[in-house]
Amino acid sequence: MNDDLIKSLEDDLAHAKAEHEKTPHPFPSRNSQQEWGAYQNAYARMLEAERKLAAARHEEYAADIAFPLKWCTGAPCPILLANDYRSFLTFFVAKVDPDWDGTYTTVSDPADSQNTGVGVVEFDLCVGSKLGDPNDEVFHGHPLHGRGMRAYTAQEVINSRWIDETDRINSVHSQYSPESWKKLRHYVFWFHDSTFECLAMSFKAQLRNESMPEVLQYLSDRLIHG
Repeated sequence: MNDDLIKSLEDDLAHAKAEHEKTPHPFPSRNSQQEWGAYQNAYARMLEAERKLAAARHEEYAADIAFPLKWCTGAPCPILLANDYRSFLTFFVAKVDPDWDGTYTTVSDPADSQNTGVGVVEFDLCVGSKLGDPNDEVFHGHPLHGRGMRAYTAQEVINSRWIDETDRINSVHSQYSPESWKKLRHYVFWFHDSTFECLAMSFKAQLRNESMPEVLQYLSDRLIHG
């Protein structure tokens, strides 16, 4: 490990944090696009500095990924369906409310047949998945906080300890192939009331303009019948 490089990256992160802290946090609906853009840029620079430092230290960190859907921030109501070979994650997608001023949250009911607009993510060759703690009130206690974590987004964990652990467990198999485990990717989705994580080769995401009960029935049939 290059001590001079680490010191330089630590200084860069300290500077990025200071810039972020002195940039006011605006509401998109109340403040100008310029103010909102300035805050977002400062935040992005801080996250990038966190990732560079973690990478130099060979630590795990969270990196942004290209994800086509944006879920409802306040009540996405994620649901995980899985069997031995396939995993699906569903959630309510975000809907634009032109009158929203940041002072209230719209509650979604997964049982409501009139509430349509469901995101579905299918994970290919998923070998492990979990949905639960932490929620957004304690994200700052997560090991990836301060290492590139961006709340309410989909990310990939680089230098994943979970992948390393899974690889070590499976290394005792008589037909163990290191190359197959190197293809795994560690995905993490930061929701309002929970966090989803999985190990998979890749994913496919789509928007279904149906209610949650209709989508869950469709996915259950796919899990059972293939």
